[in-house]
Amino acid sequence: MDERELEEEAERLGWTVKYLKSHLAKEERIEKVFDRLEDEKIVKKFKEKYGEEWNQLGEE
Repeated sequence: MDERELEEEAERLGWTVKYLKSHLAKEERIEKVFDRLEDEKIVKKFKEKYGEEWNQLGEE
């Protein structure tokens, strides 16, 4: 979002631009945490499915 879009969105919501930027930054951090948790969940499932084979690959 450019500055003009931020100003318009903040006005629409009845927020200040500073508060909107803070809110967007929090959303971004939360998204990153969920992405990391999802990645860890996928890795865990992979290790459960291919556990011993996966461990042997690291030994070669």
